[in-house]
Amino acid sequence: MLTRLPLLIIALMLWSTAALAQRWEGSIKVGTASTTFRGDLAAGETTWNRRLGFAAGTSLGYKLRYGFTPAVEFSYVRMGASTAVIFLDVPATLQSNLTYLTSSLLLQYRLYSGGYVYPRIFAGPVLANTLNAQISVSSRDGLGVITEQDDSIEEWDQAFVVGGGIDAEIASQVLTLELRYYLGQRDVTKPNPELGESVLQNAGVIIMIGILF
Repeated sequence: MLTRLPLLIIALMLWSTAALAQRWEGSIKVGTASTTFRGDLAAGETTWNRRLGFAAGTSLGYKLRYGFTPAVEFSYVRMGASTAVIFLDVPATLQSNLTYLTSSLLLQYRLYSGGYVYPRIFAGPVLANTLNAQISVSSRDGLGVITEQDDSIEEWDQAFVVGGGIDAEIASQVLTLELRYYLGQRDVTKPNPELGESVLQNAGVIIMIGILF
């Protein structure tokens, strides 16, 4: 009996380790972001056009009971928007190009229906660090483009995301397709006493596909 006790302890440790490992869930995702600004430039009412950008991320979650999985996610997202302006008395297009590294804390709920496809919804806060900010102005007649670093953008953005997706077991892999809405909660522009104050908040839809493991 004494000789079997160490073997029993080792077996229990291996079983608990395997069970714990099954509760962790990781993902790798890539996709596209269609973004814009909410708000106006200091010059007046502004109509913003969407900008398409690249998005990619990874996450780590822990499966709780009843389908809940809180997760930490890190993503690289290219955002921005464009609008028509008058630059040096010439009609032009102003485009803002922003690159963010985002950190999210998401609460996910997955509906297990007994099949191979599981609907999923999620929501949570986001903290975004500005990696790069550029602004370009191009004349509509094609005569030239001016691009420079945009010093008017704040270093940090705060947002809230909400979305949903579908996870599907295909062969030995679990694939995921998700759509999320990024709703900025902070003015991303710095005060400018010379040009006046613009109040702009990021907003957009991000679609990503990936693999769960």
